[in-house]
Amino acid sequence: MPSDLQITNIKDQANANSAITIASDGQVTISQNNPTLTLGSNATFPTGHVLQVLQYYKTDRDTISGSASSSDGTNANNFAFIPGQGSDAVFQQSITTTGSNKVLITHNGNYGSSAATYLLMFQLFRGAAVDTVVGSCTKLGAGGDVGNTQQTECNSSLYTASASGMVTTSFSYLDSPGAGTHYYKLGWLGQSGANYYIGRTGNDTNAAYIASTASALTVMEIKA
Repeated sequence: MPSDLQITNIKDQANANSAITIASDGQVTISQNNPTLTLGSNATFPTGHVLQVLQYYKTDRDTISGSASSSDGTNANNFAFIPGQGSDAVFQQSITTTGSNKVLITHNGNYGSSAATYLLMFQLFRGAAVDTVVGSCTKLGAGGDVGNTQQTECNSSLYTASASGMVTTSFSYLDSPGAGTHYYKLGWLGQSGANYYIGRTGNDTNAAYIASTASALTVMEIKA
């Protein structure tokens, strides 16, 4: 027959010190400093718990020519993927999720321009595969144009003050993709009339006061 075991303290074998204390309300306190706890595969985490963190880190440089017209809406929303590190075609990070868990995506990047007073825009996409083209991806978290049909809907944009500096852009988005493997990709689109760079300034002067920088895309699975 089932039975109950009621105790207040569990003591260690050598010194009879209280290792585990169980309070009257059922709260368990582990007294040992730096205890080693192993969780089984059936452990349940609370809502909002971070289950895994993955990051794509880009340390090299790439460039794109601006194509979005400032006057007639030409090439509005016509994003191209930012190239990845080395031979990787796309700046992207995949993650495999289960159930209805969410994915928190953050981007922090450093960008330059060949000319001052130009705009560069950024957009987050979700694809089903590593080679999903931009037109077949889902656009995530973009702003609405509120009837201004010539504007580009995007996550973030930056304004280049000069060709000798860089601007940092960052944004985050909480996605609900469903179970499976998802590929989060970064796109960019620049105003026509200038070239744009990731990881370097526009003039790229060979001097100690000019920076060569890195950019990151981080994804986290969040317990639903």
